[in-house]
Formats: sequence, structure tokens, C-alpha cells
Amino acid sequence: MTMDTASRPRVSVIMVDGDFRPSFHAVDSFCSQDLGQDAYEVLWVEHSSRVRQELSDRERIYPHFRVLCLGRSKPYHSSFCFNAGIAAARADVVFIPDGDVLVTPDFLRRALEEHAADPRLALYFYRV
Repeated sequence: MTMDTASRPRVSVIMVDGDFRPSFHAVDSFCSQDLGQDAYEVLWVEHSSRVRQELSDRERIYPHFRVLCLGRSKPYHSSFCFNAGIAAARADVVFIPDGDVLVTPDFLRRALEEHAADPRLALYFYRV
């Protein structure tokens, strides 16, 4: 089955967790970008079977945000989360930031502009 490219987001943001993050401010930061909500999606991949209520609440607040729950037991292996997130991503461009970063509202737009200059370019962002 092929997906209509008009309905696909331009970028997928994938963040991972193993039921250890104390807050989810990164979700708010990434879900509040200056791109239209149909231009990007934000995926949170939880390694365990526990999804905290404050994270589930964000799925109702942000229509372009979803939680994938792997239901795996310990030990935590982020590679399972990364693989599941990439497989579920609907965009051709994927960003995988830490699940505890804050970004400016123009972060994704500016990153997409950089990527458009050379589509083969892999970008690495670091904390300032």
C-alpha cells in the first residue's frame, strides 16, 4: 500500500524513553513548532508497558503527537525504540533528538531548510 504524499508530513520527530524521564517538556517544545501541524509529526516511543498519564494527555492536546508503547521488559535497549519509531514514521526526513531537550519554535523549519540545501545531508544537532 502506498501513502499519498500530500497527506504525509515533511518531518517525523522520534523521541524514546524507558519509563525514566521525569517530565515531558520536549514534547511540548517539539509540538509547538512554527510549521503547520500537518507538516510534521512527533512520536514518543516507550520501551516499557507503562505510559504516564501526563504523556497520554498530550495525545489529546496535540493531534500530530502519538505514543508508541513497545511493552518490553527491562533491561532497556534504546535500539528497539529507535527501530520502532523509524518504522512508524510517515515522513521521509526523520529527527531523533533526546527526549529532554527544548528547541526554539523555528527549529524544525530551519533544519528542513538546511536539509533542502542538500537532501543527502545528515544533520547532527548538539545541546548549547
